[in-house]
Amino acid sequence: MAFSRILREHSDPELDKILLQHLPNKDLFYTNRTDCTALSGEYRLIADSKVSGANQRALAGAAFDYMARILISKRTGHNFLFHTTNAQRAIEIVQKEAKTSEQQAFAYSLRKLYLESQIRIWRYFYVEEQDFYTDPADTFRDICKVACFIALIDGLPHLNTFDHIDCKKFTETITKSLVSDVLNMTYKFANSFFPSLPERKHNIVFSPFFFGLSGKLSGAVADLYFDETLYEFKTSRYQGYRQDDLAQLWGYYLIDCLAKASHDKRMIGERYIPFDWPINRLAFYRPRFNAYEYYDLKHTKKEELLETLLNFNNYLRAKISADKIEQFV
Repeated sequence: MAFSRILREHSDPELDKILLQHLPNKDLFYTNRTDCTALSGEYRLIADSKVSGANQRALAGAAFDYMARILISKRTGHNFLFHTTNAQRAIEIVQKEAKTSEQQAFAYSLRKLYLESQIRIWRYFYVEEQDFYTDPADTFRDICKVACFIALIDGLPHLNTFDHIDCKKFTETITKSLVSDVLNMTYKFANSFFPSLPERKHNIVFSPFFFGLSGKLSGAVADLYFDETLYEFKTSRYQGYRQDDLAQLWGYYLIDCLAKASHDKRMIGERYIPFDWPINRLAFYRPRFNAYEYYDLKHTKKEELLETLLNFNNYLRAKISADKIEQFV
């Protein structure tokens, strides 16, 4: 179960106390929107949802996440293909579990479609010169379909897969309305995120992971680290202050602090934020409102951060010495 669902649906009094005791002050958040205040619920909906049902909405959110990665990779030259390995692992599990001829045929077709999607993305990155601003609409829609497909595979159950899916109707989940919905959100993101980017090398980690510490919180994986800012994408129509959303983002930051304090060499690689890349800002991005909401971590008092990290370290049984944590802070 994801970290966000633990906070929302399965309250743990000890964890709640740790995360909420020194939670960032919502009044210190600020937004790119000049007509609204951050976390206020004042935004105007500009990319309304075109899908219905919890599964379709979740799939739209996951596909948007992939589209954001694809566009960022296209613009910055970052390696996107590495970050589809979750989908690749899901396919490998499906192939191992396939027993009947129908299941084996499904696994084969899924593998074939996945490889075709990788080739399509590779061509978009390295052969086609267009970027978001010059891509024909049909090209960009084509890439969006690929993102929806990867998100669909990524969401496959990793145990007893065939007990949960209908092989004949699996890809029918990718509807025109789903693609249009993701496309609409992506346009808002691209038109707001990229124009302000300076032409230089950027420090980027997609879906940053925190080694064993993430596993102890049931898959605490953030959406994006970009140039000292940790982003969490919120694709629902909900807006305004939500304590569990803020606790989720704050929790990711705390895990990163503990990871850096431990200086564990196992936390080195493309899925990890390097030890010398600080997080100086937390941010929500809400594509349906094209709203960025920021919190500068300079507002967090060191003594409060230290107290929270020491308590969090004990809760996670991370066994990081208090001296290391104090030295980090």
